[in-house]
Amino acid sequence: MWGSELAVIPNQELCDLFDMKAAGTIGRPPADVWPGRWDALRQTVAQALKQRAPVRSDDIQLPAVSVCSEGEPHFAVSCSPIYDSKGRTPGVFCIFNETTEIAIAKKRVACEQSAVRTARRMDEHRLQTIIDQLPAGVGLTDQSGQWTLSNELMRRYIPTAVPSTLPERAAFWQAWDAHGVPIPPHDWPGARALRGETVLPGQEMLYTGVPGRRIWMRVSAAPLRDEADDLIGTCSIVQDISDLKVAEEALKDADHRKDEFLAVLAHELRNPLAPIRNGLHVLDHATNGDTRIRVHRMFKRQMSHIVRLVDDLLEVSRIKSGKIELRKQALNLSKILTNAVETSRPVIDKGQHQLTLSFSAEPLNVIGDPVRLTQIFANLLNNASKYSNVGGHIQVTAMRDDTDAVVSVRDDGIGISEAMLPIVFDMFSQAENSRQHAQGGLGIGLTLVQSLVRLHGGSVCARSDGLNQGSEFTIRLPLLTTATAMRNQKPEDEPFRQKSLAGRRILIVDDNVDAADSLAMLLEMLGAETRTAHGGLAALDMLKRIQADTVLLDVGMPDIDGYELARRIRAIDALAGSTLIAITGWGQEEDKRKSHEAGIDRHLVKPVDIVLLLEALTAPTD
Repeated sequence: MWGSELAVIPNQELCDLFDMKAAGTIGRPPADVWPGRWDALRQTVAQALKQRAPVRSDDIQLPAVSVCSEGEPHFAVSCSPIYDSKGRTPGVFCIFNETTEIAIAKKRVACEQSAVRTARRMDEHRLQTIIDQLPAGVGLTDQSGQWTLSNELMRRYIPTAVPSTLPERAAFWQAWDAHGVPIPPHDWPGARALRGETVLPGQEMLYTGVPGRRIWMRVSAAPLRDEADDLIGTCSIVQDISDLKVAEEALKDADHRKDEFLAVLAHELRNPLAPIRNGLHVLDHATNGDTRIRVHRMFKRQMSHIVRLVDDLLEVSRIKSGKIELRKQALNLSKILTNAVETSRPVIDKGQHQLTLSFSAEPLNVIGDPVRLTQIFANLLNNASKYSNVGGHIQVTAMRDDTDAVVSVRDDGIGISEAMLPIVFDMFSQAENSRQHAQGGLGIGLTLVQSLVRLHGGSVCARSDGLNQGSEFTIRLPLLTTATAMRNQKPEDEPFRQKSLAGRRILIVDDNVDAADSLAMLLEMLGAETRTAHGGLAALDMLKRIQADTVLLDVGMPDIDGYELARRIRAIDALAGSTLIAITGWGQEEDKRKSHEAGIDRHLVKPVDIVLLLEALTAPTD
């Protein structure tokens, strides 16, 4: 290009390239030679003239003849100023090199790289979505240990304020294994994976770092490698098992307390069994009536003790399974407390304790089961007596607090340690220092108290200033208004009066020979005529020969059970009006339901209270 108008002076190759004739092109301005494309060249030419130095543009599109069919060809254009003898630049020397294939290749590479980046972003998004749904912390690092990807749980375990490279994390955190042995940072699962080692998954570790924060983790880590098997990073998975560890410790503690409870149970059962065994030996040789009477009284005391132990266990089982039924009615709480004091009076007097009662002048009316409420307060009074030294002081107060009746039982006995207070109502818990003071019992009385109070819609709490500082148990029960109390008041039951069984014909069916024979002897003493059968089939055979108005039957028998026996008896027309009473060791609600469905009139639980049995035998029939 020459002159002020940069007239084009092409060589033949340039004319061929742009399909132009040299004769019609020489001397014409570039805007006429490349209409619409001169602007792309102008900047390069002007820059070369201005800088008086060569300038190169690597990618300029111009209309030209090209083997490439993908749009206009691409050129690399080099422009160098032409100097005259005076150092002026009257023209520019331009060289055109077609770079179409190179430009297309670069474009394809750029598109491919863009597609790769897009696919990678999509893969990372998918991976992020996946790990965000996992119930564990997941994190990826590069080969330096720097986090590259993590989910919310991992970021929660390792806050963003915490240094994020492995060496920095090691300086911030401390870790111990499940046995309390410190784990140095180079032995952490992530550090070992970063060295390319195979790490056993599921390692349990205790981490501390953030002030006041202790986290039990189950940690797994593995190295990440590329196609060439070169290490490119790690993948770590962590699960917070702190709650699980707390639960494990609670289970261990409960198991320990259960073992202690079983030891107490064995001890308490051996206590009455020993005198019973001795008494049996005495009866083998005793001829003196007074001796036999003494042994008989001892038997009654010890059997009552065993029955009480078993009843306590059954009570806990029934309450925990929700199978206890309260017979609620409107009650005056002062009268319930008086009954509880009468029940506990022998234990209180035995310990020579001084009992003080302080009841509110206004009536404290509640809705509840009189037997169960008496049991609650008698239990607290018994505990206060048992766990106090001889000559101790017990104070019972009852007052109104807004809409609640509040009853407090306080003693100056051995007290409760700070460690025991949170678990004093738990099953199987019993303070170590309480055993030497307790005069028998399984240590489950407070569990019963709490459960029964809750069934009455109330609450119970324990307080103590420490060992040998006494203790106080406070029960809150919702009050009734006077009008409501009077509407719900039920008349007291009349005392049971023993009735004669004269004229009654009773068949006793039990595979336990001693149980059947001893019950027969007792009922005969009350005037009944009895027969015994030691199996269900034997009972059916006997009923063909005798007339029985009542059948007392066990449920668990080896040939046919009591339910089947009852059904077969009900199928006999001659026995359709007989009274059927189950006397069994099975006392759950499901067992009672089965008895009812089999046609059994009453379901009594062994060891049966003779008063309840006589009530069942003398109750009017429909």
